[in-house]
Amino acid sequence: MHNGEEMILKNVRFIPELKRNLISLGVLDELGYSIKVETGILKILKGSFVLMKGVRKNGIYSLLGNTVIGSVSIVTENSMEKGTILHQRLGHVSEKGLIELSKQGLISGDNIKNIEFCETCIYGKACKVKFGIGQRNTKGALDYIHSDLWGPQRLHLMLEAGIFYP
Repeated sequence: MHNGEEMILKNVRFIPELKRNLISLGVLDELGYSIKVETGILKILKGSFVLMKGVRKNGIYSLLGNTVIGSVSIVTENSMEKGTILHQRLGHVSEKGLIELSKQGLISGDNIKNIEFCETCIYGKACKVKFGIGQRNTKGALDYIHSDLWGPQRLHLMLEAGIFYP
């Protein structure tokens, strides 16, 4: 922080390789902090105590102080295989398509054959079964009646809206 103290941010996504990381003011607001911005200075307050201070540079407020990285904060876990991630990111391309892209050198060829079951692809390839043409065995008048039903009709609302039915 700006006064030399440390503040621990929980449930954040920190990417050490980025030159700048972002803090969501909306999340800070949900956590009960208040934000005050005046003449190029941003203050994040808890009650009347100033927790963080930032200065506007090139239209972005940069917090004063240093970033201390904890060893746990940069550990991530990804349970999806690389092939499955590429399959989803490239518009659910087939396994053969991924292999072809790998041969052309457009993607790396590690683990692209390990595409997990994709429910979205199954639903996308599914088609509706058409109903067959029905047989109508009518022998006399009014044995088969087809009608569209509509109602109840609120005539006074339709008259007010300018809708008239003959």
